[in-house]
Amino acid sequence: MVSPPLEEWDWEKRLGALVFAALLGWEWLWPLPQVTDTRKIGWFAVAFLLFLSLDTFRVSKKISIPVKMTAILVLLIGFYFSPLPQPGEWRAILLDEAMRWHEEPPFWSYFTGPPGRTVAFFLLLWAAAAFLVRQMVWKRRMLFPLLLTVAYLSILDSFTLFDGKGAVIRSMLYGLFCLAWFRLNRLHRDDRTPSSVRGWYAATWSLIALAVGIGWLAPKADASWPDPLSWVTSLDERAGNKTNHRFIGYSTDDSRLGGPFIQDRRIAFRATADRPYYWRGEALDIYTGHGWEKETKGMPVPIHLYPDPTVQAPDPILLFRNLETEDNRATITWNQSRYHVLFAPGGLRRADPGQPLIAEWDHRGFFFPYDPPGRYSVTAEIPRIDEEKLRQSDEEYPEEIRRTYQQLPDNLPDRVKKLARKITADADNPYDKARAVEQFLQTGGGFRYETRDVPVPKENEDFVDQFLFDTKQGYCNHFSSAMVVLLRAADVPARWVKGFAPGEAELDDRYHVTVRNADAHSWVEVYFNDVGWIPFEPTPGFTNPTPVVREETQEDSGEDASSAPLPSPGGRRNPEARDPSASTPSEEKDAQTSDAGNHWAWWTSGLLLLTGWAVWTFRRRLFWWWLHRYPRIEKGNRSMLIQSFRHLLRLLAWKRGPRKPHQTAREYISGGEWIFSAPTSEMREITRLFERVRYGRMEKETSLWDRARDLWRALLKQTRP
Repeated sequence: MVSPPLEEWDWEKRLGALVFAALLGWEWLWPLPQVTDTRKIGWFAVAFLLFLSLDTFRVSKKISIPVKMTAILVLLIGFYFSPLPQPGEWRAILLDEAMRWHEEPPFWSYFTGPPGRTVAFFLLLWAAAAFLVRQMVWKRRMLFPLLLTVAYLSILDSFTLFDGKGAVIRSMLYGLFCLAWFRLNRLHRDDRTPSSVRGWYAATWSLIALAVGIGWLAPKADASWPDPLSWVTSLDERAGNKTNHRFIGYSTDDSRLGGPFIQDRRIAFRATADRPYYWRGEALDIYTGHGWEKETKGMPVPIHLYPDPTVQAPDPILLFRNLETEDNRATITWNQSRYHVLFAPGGLRRADPGQPLIAEWDHRGFFFPYDPPGRYSVTAEIPRIDEEKLRQSDEEYPEEIRRTYQQLPDNLPDRVKKLARKITADADNPYDKARAVEQFLQTGGGFRYETRDVPVPKENEDFVDQFLFDTKQGYCNHFSSAMVVLLRAADVPARWVKGFAPGEAELDDRYHVTVRNADAHSWVEVYFNDVGWIPFEPTPGFTNPTPVVREETQEDSGEDASSAPLPSPGGRRNPEARDPSASTPSEEKDAQTSDAGNHWAWWTSGLLLLTGWAVWTFRRRLFWWWLHRYPRIEKGNRSMLIQSFRHLLRLLAWKRGPRKPHQTAREYISGGEWIFSAPTSEMREITRLFERVRYGRMEKETSLWDRARDLWRALLKQTRP
């Protein structure tokens, strides 16, 4: 049962509470696109504001509930059913746009698809709005919602790529000012309204800004304990790809790239194979400026491949064609975590997973519709790259290839496109353009492989632009993304591929391969007409395990020997190899520490000077504000009345000068030295009460104590600076 409000607020006060609640709700919604697959967050914000408004102004439930349900229905149609689907498309949308069931699905499946989850989220926003209105409008409590908001943002900041510093500061500003607003309303209720409401707000904002500024600019000591969050999330690789400083592993969400990671040496899977090669997972094609996503609009519907007795990959979705190939059979046994992606050492031809596979066109990936098996066998193809054949490939690409694999975001900085044209200026065919970009990233551009000192781009920063021009250091995600973007800017179709590097291989009768989470890797595939998709390796220290056929040598087992530094066995980067011209980590750390120390010294000195100037300039106003907050004059408390009167004399001294040593309080108040105005009757009367308390007795006279309190309030209004 909801308790009644303390008092009935008018519409202006309800509107004020609504504004603060809406600001907090926006801080709840703002991080969601960065940490989940939630899109069109503005629509959810509109629904949340509608829920808040109806509850804040206590609209009748007979009206508010139908309005809320209608709003949810309209927004849901806008999300998924605009334009309205044909009769046969309803079921596919309710289940999942990327899934087609080969048998009748269970009833609950219709509620777990995207529309069902969206409705559940709308209902959650409905409940959240009711909670905020109950706390802020009915109970007049701001602290609990504020603490919940700060805790929520702190958790997201710790466990995801979301940078919550700005959101926490904004929430604290909203909360502190709302607390001051609530306090002012209580003073109105108790008939203790400040003499100037504008001055109240000015003082409140000044103190809040000063507190937040000191907290933001003051130097902070490094944490004395190691961060436990990486260890906690590392217990499950599925959570590992979400933290700011995370253990590396195969990522299931690549919409936000960047940030440091810690090598995770635990075994992902073991395999036997004819030849060590990339363990290819899936390809992504849409670059957003922050990461990679999959194109869904306009793409052919994924198809189901059924065992008969093994799953066969049809010719239209093969990875490459018209090249010499060699079969690479492998049996994979997972150690712990399993993914819904099938991994194959090359282009998949056959698989024996014990269940159907969902195949995406253009060989973007093969997926398990049910629980991933712990063991399965595959047969893949490894191409023998004929450089002369690839150089003869023309640039008349099909329309669907151009539309999907030459896509770039509209806000991609122009300097990235200029760099792409500069790198490929001497190349007259797609293959030489790809090789030029690959060599530029590996050896010619001054880039450095780095896993720890890697920033996360800000919301308005492009991931590839930051890497190419600002940081020039990163790991495979940076190099592979940069190569794809540069090639697309040079009109060469390319896509981003992720999986695992070949791993650690030991040769017996076949290769026995151990693949660890640290082998998670990304590389590039470039499209060539009449050939298909060919892998390229732009990351320094890694080699492309694809054999290359050249004129001068019949066959090479991988990339040029000049692509230094040399790789460790299995094609994985040698962590000991580094650019001799690069500075050591200790040297960089010392330089950064020195720069940081100077930086904070200047900031601290400037902040202290600014604070001292502000306190000295506004000392009279601050003293008056402190007197206004001074405890009430209580009945029988002689010392409090005496102390209050002495503070009043000090305030008067700033207006008319200090009291002379020989003057009594009455002589000082009644003297003729007043410049702008004579002492008021309230001043004379409180002086007489002071003398009576100081030199006589008035403890039992209640009316005089009440009069003293009234005089104190009146004098504070008269003496306001």
